[in-house]
Amino acid sequence: VCGQQAFKTEPRNVTVRAGATALLKCEVLRASGAVQWVKDGLLLGPQRSLPGYPRYSMTGDQQK
Repeated sequence: VCGQQAFKTEPRNVTVRAGATALLKCEVLRASGAVQWVKDGLLLGPQRSLPGYPRYSMTGDQQK
């Protein structure tokens, strides 16, 4: 639907060894409001460093 936010690139399922780094990529079209990850049904927040989750971070262009 024109004008609504949507994924341009959806994150894919990844499998890594324990302790290894996993990179989940996504891109949102027409983002309206804050974009944030959800883990196990819990919103992790829109900040680049995720409070309470020191091993997780969001990188990339905040404008995209």
